Amino acid sequence: MWFSMDIGSAHVIHLSSYHPFGTYDYYTNEVSKQYEWLVNDLINVDRTKTPWIIANMHAPWYNSNIKHHNEIEAVGMRESLENFFYKFKVN
Repeated sequence: MWFSMDIGSAHVIHLSSYHPFGTYDYYTNEVSKQYEWLVNDLINVDRTKTPWIIANMHAPWYNSNIKHHNEIEAVGMRESLENFFYKFKVN
């Protein structure tokens, strides 16, 4: 449900808004598998080879679309990962 690939000079990450994504998974009382995968993925990006990191997910973090506006999947993921993305300079 989440994956990454290098396309030209970009490292593209796709995340699942509908699976546990944060540092704490309320179902298992552990760090979510998606978050563990994301940390490992970002640590291993070679910015000399792929200087751009692009992340996408189904539920947009910022939008004016009433269909996804302020959904918990979008708001929760943004609150959980936005500062983390800044730290790793995700474009």
